[in-house]
Amino acid sequence: MTQIINQTIYEKISNIIASGETSWIITILYVDNINLKIGTKIIIKKNGEFIGHIGDKIIEKAILKHIMEYQYINSITLTIDKDHNIEISPVIDHINYKMQKMTLLVEPLFYNDILYIIGGGHCGKSLAELMVNCNFTVNVIDCRTEWIMQSKYPTEVKIIKANYNELDKYMLFTSNTFIVIMTHSHTLDQIIAKTIINKKYKYLGIIGSNIKAKKMLNTLKNYTDVPTINKIFLPIGLNIKSQTPYEIAISIAAQILAVKNDVQHIHFNSNPILNNFE
Repeated sequence: MTQIINQTIYEKISNIIASGETSWIITILYVDNINLKIGTKIIIKKNGEFIGHIGDKIIEKAILKHIMEYQYINSITLTIDKDHNIEISPVIDHINYKMQKMTLLVEPLFYNDILYIIGGGHCGKSLAELMVNCNFTVNVIDCRTEWIMQSKYPTEVKIIKANYNELDKYMLFTSNTFIVIMTHSHTLDQIIAKTIINKKYKYLGIIGSNIKAKKMLNTLKNYTDVPTINKIFLPIGLNIKSQTPYEIAISIAAQILAVKNDVQHIHFNSNPILNNFE
């Protein structure tokens, strides 16, 4: 029976991969109930849809609530105790399995382009609002309590309060990763850039004036090679003389979309007659 269920789950996983939906695959690694099976898999979609069955409605409800709250971007193990409390167990520990009611492996499937806005603030808030409507998975990371309030952002935006020296714990570095650094401190921006510059990403943009940009780029040369330096967007955004936070956000969003769509050159006016096209 478990084999038939899991065959169906694998078919559904294949369909999810084809559709590009962000989801989490959850596998039972250990369970103390003989009516539940080790190896059973379920899927939770980002919209909250629950696919498959573990066999315990209370546990299923607790898992769904937990995944929707934390939306993990890296594989992780979770343990569930007798009272259905869920805790993170980053390292799979076979010795402690039998102390738990259940141990689960959570594996995220991310296919949307992921945007990390490091530093909330007015510009970060405006950019987050724009990019959720461009089908990006948007994460805002800030160390300041006043800028990681969910009420400031669309519900689709994931808010992360974290120290900037712990970014590896919260970020996924892939060819679909877009990163914007715009904290409240130029010095802090530079420190963060040093730790990220050699990671894998599609886009890295840093806010700053032309003078500060030159100074930072000269510093960053000591931490990477010239081709990598040349790929950094600093100052960030298209030069459209932006003034307000929303104007700045629009200039950044346009640049991000250009990189996403592999646009190499942008015409100010594509009127074919103006450009003498046939």
